[in-house]
Formats: sequence, structure tokens, C-alpha cells
Amino acid sequence: MTNPVFDMLIRGEDGQLIAAAEVKAYQGLTSAVAIDLRKTLIEHNALPRNIYFLLVSQDNGYLWKEDNAPNGDQPPIAAFSLSEPFSTLAKREADRRRLSKSLNDVLRDLLRSMSNQSLVGGMKPTVDNLVNIAKTELDTLQATLGRFLQAGRTISTTATIFSQAQTYQTTYTLSPQDSIIYAAIINDLDLHKGDSEKKCFISRNWKDFRVPGNLGQLTGLSCLYWGSL
Repeated sequence: MTNPVFDMLIRGEDGQLIAAAEVKAYQGLTSAVAIDLRKTLIEHNALPRNIYFLLVSQDNGYLWKEDNAPNGDQPPIAAFSLSEPFSTLAKREADRRRLSKSLNDVLRDLLRSMSNQSLVGGMKPTVDNLVNIAKTELDTLQATLGRFLQAGRTISTTATIFSQAQTYQTTYTLSPQDSIIYAAIINDLDLHKGDSEKKCFISRNWKDFRVPGNLGQLTGLSCLYWGSL
């Protein structure tokens, strides 16, 4: 095994490597391409199989746990989009522009008849607003993100959190990705347990997190759990 050189390395208290992260300047990085990139690193003995590995591009990220697959083509345990909200709005805007153009073509045809002018005059503002909605949605998204950034703070994923996550996988039967989230939350709550501010853990994944052991630990750290039904 060659000495691994990545953008980020995470080591345990004993100095052993437990996670690595690599950042690529690709756009549109798919899961299949990400798997091939990781497989190449393994084949060249640049990446150990028994660690977490995070591969991040400009728009997507992929996370692997330990890999026992003989050929190194194990799929990631988690995938996430870094730009999904903005790309979603961009797609909607493109769809609305196409629809607006099509409707405007129809309205121009209808205007050839004098009897349709009143109808077209009433519909034209609505059609034009289909395009204007995009700016309103983008402004709202940017304002919301700005509020999050001003009011919130990030929770770092450390070697201690990675280690604790593996314990929670067994204790609470959590998936690898859920255990990392839970360990990060518990670690942050423990660091700020003397704070007077109210604390709440909000998650859509209530089936995994809403169990007596989890809730008891969160309550002990003065934190409520809210999950969608």
C-alpha cells in the first residue's frame, strides 16, 4: 500500500487512518463514474479498503464504508447533490420558458380573429408571469440560504464521531449514514450541554431515529426530537 495522498485524511487516536476525502473538479459526476474512480485508486493500491471514503465533485458527493467486494466496485452507501435546489429551479425555469413560448405561439394565432382579442388580452399576463416566477423563486431560495448561514453553524465530522458512529450502528441498529448523523448530533449536544438555548433534532427519517434508546439519550442532553409522520 502506497502512502495515500488525498485532499483530507482522518485518523483515529491511535494514528490509524479511518477516512479519506477526495475533491474533483468534475461536473455531473455520476455514481458509475465515481465507482470507477474509486476502483482505480484501489487497483493502484492508493486507497485502503477498510476506511470510509468520500468523493466530492462540483455538484455531487458519494460516500463508501469498508469494501469487501473482490473487484472494488462496491456502490456507495450514500449519495447527495450539492446543487440540487438550484438545479431544480433551473430546470423548472427552462420548462416554463418552453411552455411560455408554446402558449405565446397559440395566442398569436388566436389574435388573428377579432373575437378572440379579449380572451387573449386576459391570458397574456398569466403566460408572461410563467417566466417571471423563476426570479421570485431564486430570490426566495437565496434569502432562505442566507438566513440559514447567518443563524446556523456546521458540525464537523471528526475521527471521534466516526468511531462513535460505528458503536451506534450496533447499539441502535442504525445504517452507516444514519449513525454518522446521530453521532455528530450527540457529540455537538455534549459539547454545548451547558448552553441555555433550546435544542431540537429534526429529521424526516423518524422510523430509524424515533426509538426509546435514541430519544432517551437526546432527552438526557436537553434535546427534543421532531420527525415527520
